[in-house]
Amino acid sequence: MRRCYRLLVFTALLLCLGTSMLAQATSSLRGKVADAQGGALPGVTVVLANTETAFNRQVVTDETGSYSLLQVPPGAYTITAELPGFQTASATLALQVNTPATLDLKMEIAGLAESVRGRGVRLEGARGYAGLLSPLVAGSLERATGLAEAMEARGFGRSGTTRAPRPPWSTRDRLALVASVLIVVVALWL
Repeated sequence: MRRCYRLLVFTALLLCLGTSMLAQATSSLRGKVADAQGGALPGVTVVLANTETAFNRQVVTDETGSYSLLQVPPGAYTITAELPGFQTASATLALQVNTPATLDLKMEIAGLAESVRGRGVRLEGARGYAGLLSPLVAGSLERATGLAEAMEARGFGRSGTTRAPRPPWSTRDRLALVASVLIVVVALWL
């Protein structure tokens, strides 16, 4: 009997200590993200990052502009809110143990120069614009090639059936080609 009693007391003590050791002290953060006029902004990416550890959590605001970060370890944090077309809003805060915090953020509309600068595009001279347009041209060529291959697979453009014979290049065509190449080279040189 005495042995059973000791085993029961030992088990109860273990359960009490085990649950208290497993309990973690956490905090939470809630808030709303709005524009300068106070209108709710849905779809904003809110990132909470601890400045001392590698803890990082990301949520997206709902249709009312609200966000909620639950069970966050206490500490010093930086919170940022990002949405295309708006300036990034950020704030620093300290979360305390078992103390829910509320932080509302306001976002300003970004100007065109800030939006371009935010994406790392440099538009200086013809070389800057050429760098901006080259992915567009490459994407267009890829789509055109894919369309041509799909049309050939469906029977359009078989040799000898639907292709018209190409006329030979005239002197005027050759001069136009040389002139256009020279214009592009001069534009890129500047």
